[in-house]
Amino acid sequence: LDKFEIEQSMVKQLPYLKTVSIKRKLPDTLEIHVEDTTAVAAVKTAAGYVLIDADSKMLELAAQLPETTEVIGAELGKFEPGETAEFGNENAAELIRLLVTELKSAGILDGATSINVTKRHDLSFVYNDVIQCELGTMSDLSVKIKMIAQVLEETTHMARLYPSFLKGTGVDVSAFSATALQVL
Repeated sequence: LDKFEIEQSMVKQLPYLKTVSIKRKLPDTLEIHVEDTTAVAAVKTAAGYVLIDADSKMLELAAQLPETTEVIGAELGKFEPGETAEFGNENAAELIRLLVTELKSAGILDGATSINVTKRHDLSFVYNDVIQCELGTMSDLSVKIKMIAQVLEETTHMARLYPSFLKGTGVDVSAFSATALQVL
């Protein structure tokens, strides 16, 4: 049996496995190392919600939206567990990966109710079902999301003190430019 084929087969048949590595230890031992993956987002389809990991690997189909970030603006082709999602929007997979990575890095992915990748130049996400966060283009995305994370931290503190504080709240950093900031 081909070790590589077995590793690939396991990753495809068991979608929550990210990587599988098989090593032979002579005379009679096989050592199998696995790395798992987790759902970071869900894409709505006619059949339900397809859960995907950070690399857009399709994990499973759920009838209802689970407690994860919903992806808006990414039309998914055919669902096949273990395969990489193919979207109608050619940049969707890369946009999802970048947004998820940056939101996670800033510590706010768990609160991101949805991310919108409909237009590459008009990215956004909703935080805790209430706060609309406008990112604009991908330029300076990391800095923009870190700025929003700081604002969200302060906003969350204010909301604890004044529960109606969040009503109609939004954060717009779409016009931010690190290059313009450096000139100042």
